[in-house]
Amino acid sequence: MRDYLSEANRLRFDCIPFTKVKVIQYSVDGSVGYKTSFASDNWTVCNLAVQLRSAAKIQIQPAVLSKPEIMFHAKTQLSAEKVKYLKSMLDYMPEPDLDYMKHC
Repeated sequence: MRDYLSEANRLRFDCIPFTKVKVIQYSVDGSVGYKTSFASDNWTVCNLAVQLRSAAKIQIQPAVLSKPEIMFHAKTQLSAEKVKYLKSMLDYMPEPDLDYMKHC
C-alpha cells in the first residue's frame, strides 16, 4: 500500500475552495487553475507547493511526488480462514482473475 496522505500533506490544497469550484485544471508544474463560475472566463491560479522559510531566502519545495514507502510486504501470510474464504469465491471470479488465483 502507498501512503498517499503523507504525500498530500506536503501540498497546499487549502488554497483551493473546493466547495465553490466549478472548473479545475491541474498543471504538471504544481499549479492549479480554477473557476468558481461557469459564466466567467477568469481563472484563479494557485501553486500547491509548500513554501519553506530559511534564514537566507524563501525556497519553494517542488510539487513532485516521491514514491511513498511500501507499508506491507507481499510475503504476508494469510490465515487459514482467509484462504478458505478466498477458495470459496473462486466460482464467482471472472476468468482472468481465476487463472491468476490458480497460478499463485
